[in-house]
Amino acid sequence: MEDAITAAGAKGVAFAGTERMNTSSIIKETSRRMAKIGDVVTEKTWEDILSGSHHRWQEAQRISQRLERNVIEKCTVWLRSMMRILTEVVNEQRVPWEIPKSITEEDISNARAIIRTYTRDMSYNILIAVVLIVLYVLVMYVSRIG
Repeated sequence: MEDAITAAGAKGVAFAGTERMNTSSIIKETSRRMAKIGDVVTEKTWEDILSGSHHRWQEAQRISQRLERNVIEKCTVWLRSMMRILTEVVNEQRVPWEIPKSITEEDISNARAIIRTYTRDMSYNILIAVVLIVLYVLVMYVSRIG
C-alpha cells in the first residue's frame, strides 16, 4: 500500500510540480489507477479498500503512540522511585548512629567473640571452597587420563 500511495503521490512527472497531495486525493488517484489495471474491481471498491486501510493504519498509529507514552511514563515513575530510594539509602548511611558514651569490658569481649566466630566461619567456608576446587580439578584430570 505504501508503494501505491507513493506512486499516486507522485502523480507522474508531468503533474509533480509543487502541489502537495492530501490523503484523500492520494487514495482517489491510486483507486483510479488500480481500476485501470484490472477490470474485475471498480474504482469505488478500491477507494473503499484503501480508505479503510488508511483509517486502520491511523488507529494503529494512535494506539502505538498511547502505548509508548504509557511505557515511558511507567519507566519515569520507576526511575523516580529508584532515585528516591537511592537518596534515602545514601542519606541514611551518612547519619551517624548513636554511639554509647562508655563501653564496658563485657561489650568489648562480646565484640571480640563475634569477630572470632565470624573469622572461624569464613575460614571454614574458604577451606570448603578450596577442597571442592581441588576435587573438581582432580576429577577432570583423572577423567582425561582414563
